[in-house]
Amino acid sequence: MPANDRRYDIYALIHKGLRAYLSHVLLEVGRTDWSCAANRGSSLQSVRELLEVCEAHLLQKHDRILPAMEARRPGASKEAQLSYQEHRHAINQLQDVAATVEAANHYNRESAGEWLYRELALFVADNLELMATEERYNNRVLWDTHSDAEIIEIEQQMLAAMPAERMLPLVRWTVPNLAPDERALMLGEMLREGASAEVFDCVLAMLRALLPPKEWGRLTLALSTRY
Repeated sequence: MPANDRRYDIYALIHKGLRAYLSHVLLEVGRTDWSCAANRGSSLQSVRELLEVCEAHLLQKHDRILPAMEARRPGASKEAQLSYQEHRHAINQLQDVAATVEAANHYNRESAGEWLYRELALFVADNLELMATEERYNNRVLWDTHSDAEIIEIEQQMLAAMPAERMLPLVRWTVPNLAPDERALMLGEMLREGASAEVFDCVLAMLRALLPPKEWGRLTLALSTRY
């Protein structure tokens, strides 16, 4: 789905969603009352769900995009492979920190929660930097070595391999944070790729609750006219 006027950008839309998702969870953790069991439990669940989505997305990039780069430009994925290992380690570390917060007693719960917040902030910063690198460097390699049709095929393989329970959070944070034309394009792609009526209706119901009435009306009009 193109953000670049000349070539198809495999990262454009999904990165908008990930940036929104990462920012949302960081803000949620920052305002958590760690002495409140319900608030604490909700924030820890949000962190764990975010890490699961990040891990699934990281794996898809590792299994689909990096081999495509390497196959046509040997050595092009070397730095990305190292970055992949670093981010897997960072995900595991954050999962451990979340477990420490959950196990903390009344006396050190606040400090443990602050530790989680600061580690999550570093994780978000690292991911923002990673996404910028992918958009600059990986895209250039893909554009030099693949046609737009081939890049779209890689993207479709990634989406098809993503478990539904990981895909829905990405859709929830991606689609509402797209420009109107991008939003209609993404949903149109879902229709063309044969998303089941049940899944598509679930996505539409979720969007109707999230989008302002004007944007919802514009989306339904675009879908009915174009697709």
